[in-house]
Amino acid sequence: MIGWRRPKTAFALSGGGARGAMQVGILRALLERKIYPDFIVGVSAGAWNGVWLASRPHADDISGLEQAWLRVSRLGPTIRWWSLVRNRFRRRLSRSDGGGLARLAAYHLGQLGVRDFADLQVPLHIAALDLTDGRKAIFSAGLLAPAVLASYQGCFPRS
Repeated sequence: MIGWRRPKTAFALSGGGARGAMQVGILRALLERKIYPDFIVGVSAGAWNGVWLASRPHADDISGLEQAWLRVSRLGPTIRWWSLVRNRFRRRLSRSDGGGLARLAAYHLGQLGVRDFADLQVPLHIAALDLTDGRKAIFSAGLLAPAVLASYQGCFPRS
């Protein structure tokens, strides 16, 4: 006999700073209509939204994500063209130094009370591509901050 399983609902959250901010409204609409993810996949800005949603998957909590994006747009982890050129000539392993984003991630992860993938209420998978050598990875376990930074910056944490 064939056992039928309930279809799984996945939220796939793309990258791109402006898209990440726009995803907040979409996530709010889905959660208000009681459409909840069974798992979440995110990259870059979508990885950050994925962490937030996976830790607080309720419509009432989405306003906190909105406030986080408002804070980012005011302070911004901006990437300046000269920073990209400087990092290329210095053969840095990333398109940005990530210091601002690392501080922002640490602050908000502290506010959420999560540190590790195991702390999340919904399974999360963060995709990253290492721009230095083309390796790709999916982070689903371990510390959240290095996975989010790897997805945003385009380089993996080095051991």
